[in-house]
Amino acid sequence: MILMRLFFDKSKNVFVKVYAPWCGHCKSLAPDWEKLAKAFDNEPNVVIAKLDATKFPDTASRFGVSGYPTLLFFSAGDKTPKTYEGARSLPELLAHVNEQSGTFRHENGELTEKAGRIEAFDAVASQFINGDQEALFNSVQQLAQEHKDKPTASLYAKLFEKVKASGLPYVESEIKRLKKMAASSSVAQSKRDEFAIRANILSAFTS
Repeated sequence: MILMRLFFDKSKNVFVKVYAPWCGHCKSLAPDWEKLAKAFDNEPNVVIAKLDATKFPDTASRFGVSGYPTLLFFSAGDKTPKTYEGARSLPELLAHVNEQSGTFRHENGELTEKAGRIEAFDAVASQFINGDQEALFNSVQQLAQEHKDKPTASLYAKLFEKVKASGLPYVESEIKRLKKMAASSSVAQSKRDEFAIRANILSAFTS
């Protein structure tokens, strides 16, 4: 069963709704579940799924499902499913997925202002414009090595170089430009994410 393999894929965080077509609560949850799935469309490591227990009763039974809907979260690092017992409105469901997956999505699928940020770099960035840039830049190179496993570490290093060369005017104009591009509906979501992350990081220099 393809869905079962997905549940236990160690590269994926999977949030699954186990439901029955006749269940009134399941029908009430359905619209928000679809919105939740759409919000994470551009997250390759997050899957919002649903399982019809009337079609796959053995699978539902395997996970101890006895009522509907039951919401199960399969973390990428730990494939033992955990039953979600929290509130079932869209904001609470979204917050749960973000917390468990390390993602930063709004309900509309756009990234939050925290996306891409690394606290250690931010601490240096906040001092950079008016501080000893040579000394701070050296510490950035060290941080880039220490955090090389994090996707945005190299981007931080490149942006520090840009800011060192061009100063605050670059930061302000580039944030404005990036936010304008990220707000365009004609741009693919993957590119809007890229623009938003760059703007998020640059904002650390003005905090």
